[in-house]
Amino acid sequence: MPVPFDIQTVKTRAMEEIVELMARQQGITPLLFRKDDYLIREGEKARNLYVILRGACVVEQASYLLDQPPVLLAEIRCEAEDLALVGEMAYLGDQPRSASVRALEDTHTLCIKPQHVDAIIQGAPMLTRVIFQQFVLRLRDANQMIKELSTLTSL
Repeated sequence: MPVPFDIQTVKTRAMEEIVELMARQQGITPLLFRKDDYLIREGEKARNLYVILRGACVVEQASYLLDQPPVLLAEIRCEAEDLALVGEMAYLGDQPRSASVRALEDTHTLCIKPQHVDAIIQGAPMLTRVIFQQFVLRLRDANQMIKELSTLTSL
């Protein structure tokens, strides 16, 4: 179960933007997820995004094979100078979550509601870059997966 934390305890190069954004936009919540807490569960309909400020998470999806462990899709690690984003795909679409995200260690996040994204794009260029970089990485990974699958099916 996540708990609120003091945003000033986390050092990041985007701290000035984050503090300013939180002052302008009510409802952006700093949340600390402990090891094995779920930020996102596959199948849920929530549309919150999480900016990972520090910590590590694993992105996993239920296996299509019965009685098999979840499939590891990605591991995300953030230190003081890095930021990452999870949950953006549900924000863009109106579909249930396609994967789960679980903390591998204590993970400091900002919980951002869909209505906050416009404010970020308008007034927080560093966070906007993180959002768009994440989209590009997701597209690149999807393209690579499609190439690999098409190679396998053509054999």
